[in-house]
Amino acid sequence: MKAPNRVEKAMKNQIVVAVIGAGVACAAGGYLLGSNGAFASASKSTIAAPVPKVADLKRPPFDGSSPDNFIKSWWAYMDYTNAVRYAECLEAAVGAQVSARRKIALEYFKQAVTPAAEATFPSDQSRAASCVHERVTRDISSVKVETETRSVILATLRNTTPVPPGVVASESDLEARQKGIELKYLLEKVDGKWRLAQIYSSNLLYGLTKDGAQWQPQLRKLDPSVPTFVVERTFVELN
Repeated sequence: MKAPNRVEKAMKNQIVVAVIGAGVACAAGGYLLGSNGAFASASKSTIAAPVPKVADLKRPPFDGSSPDNFIKSWWAYMDYTNAVRYAECLEAAVGAQVSARRKIALEYFKQAVTPAAEATFPSDQSRAASCVHERVTRDISSVKVETETRSVILATLRNTTPVPPGVVASESDLEARQKGIELKYLLEKVDGKWRLAQIYSSNLLYGLTKDGAQWQPQLRKLDPSVPTFVVERTFVELN
């Protein structure tokens, strides 16, 4: 049995976080994903040189000395996780071992499909071009220390990932990118350090009125569901 990869392991953590930056929902097992800062410079829809490697990326440390220092270090870690996702995507697309295995699989599948169907198989280059290092800008609206052990931070996040070449953004797309989404971070002081207790998304994400002042918690266990979706495995994942 094939060992689970890094992404599969993360999904098994059974924690759901919805992050909307400019109207794009990103669900990941673990935590809010975004990118801004040091790791954001590699964000392109084409292969960059040199190709980043997961093993070369280093986790930034958390700083729990104050609420604002913590949230900045938390966002730095979000940049890191997005950089890892981007590097993993490129490694899966152009990695030597994966490419060799895919080449063998392609020769095998040629026996089962027509030339027209074979023409739809993506090349390694097109697979790599589909890898995107998402970028998110984050602006702190307020930092409130409510008690000695509780703090609330409000922030606006916007998806600033470059639009892929050839894709035309609609007016609603542009409006969503400009407006972004509000998030509320609840921090608690544990053992003398500020830590993340919960992330809440703005009620606007769920189509509720802003006057309702409802916030939806994003860190929660994933409840089991009944399998209903059926998919014929595509050749995009040919292996």
